[in-house]
Amino acid sequence: MVKRILLSIVMLMLIAYLGIAITAFNRKPADQTCRDMELVIKDTAYAGFITKEELKGILQQKGIYPIGKKMERISTKSLERELSKHPLIDEAECYENSENPLVLQCAPSMLNGRPFSTIPSRSMTKL
Repeated sequence: MVKRILLSIVMLMLIAYLGIAITAFNRKPADQTCRDMELVIKDTAYAGFITKEELKGILQQKGIYPIGKKMERISTKSLERELSKHPLIDEAECYENSENPLVLQCAPSMLNGRPFSTIPSRSMTKL
């Protein structure tokens, strides 16, 4: 009987500790600023059409570059929406990671053809 009471008390204390630990450690630190952002271009075969510097430039031009801003003020949906508007980006995904505060993945769009020049080639002109 004493063993059961002790076991019940230990189990109750363990459950209470887990409940307190989960709620206490689950909160984000207040006033955390974005110090780093990982830019990932998914398909490396078509990665030459868009570069990481271009992605940074697009975000800076639109005024939504996240580095230096508070994490609660960064809208991942707006980052995704603005990058998806670019003609060379097929899909953009942005999320917060525990290791790296912000991860931005982009999949470049597949070009169906090659670009044509407006200047006629030599074989098409009559000599």
